[in-house]
Amino acid sequence: GGLSVVLGGRMGGGQRSAVEMLERSHRRLEQWGAELCDAAARIGAGDDDGTALATVKEAVAFFERSGNNHVADEEQSLFPRLPPSPLIERLIGEHQEQTAILGRLQAEVTGLADGQPSDERIGRVVQLANELEAAYRAHTELEDRELLPLVDASLDEAARTAMLDEMRARRGKGRRRG
Repeated sequence: GGLSVVLGGRMGGGQRSAVEMLERSHRRLEQWGAELCDAAARIGAGDDDGTALATVKEAVAFFERSGNNHVADEEQSLFPRLPPSPLIERLIGEHQEQTAILGRLQAEVTGLADGQPSDERIGRVVQLANELEAAYRAHTELEDRELLPLVDASLDEAARTAMLDEMRARRGKGRRRG
């Protein structure tokens, strides 16, 4: 019936369900994390013709934009609709940790991009890229394993639909203007 349409496959008009949007966000965060680490490793190895730094900057911008959307999806749209739990508290703490790592990485990448490379700065970029990727990977694995099944068990169709509308609005994909 209607619930399976919101939960599972595509909704009418090619619209994704809220759970599908969260899962897709997880996969994109993982892909960008891998690209970030690869590009940072190339910089660390001295093997950069400029494309690795460009990729790192692009990845940092992605994490800033999409990471913020993902946190807002969970902390503003999802978590308030779920019963309080140690899992939610842990995930909020992980969001704060990811934001802090990203801030440190942004500062180091800005220094590199401004023509202030040093072995120490390059080493910090590589280290922070790996920390950020590991933090997001562990976070999305935990959410896939424990949070998404909780969503399936806890939210009714109305809550899922409201959450989806909020997520789409956050990305500027709200209802079409006529």
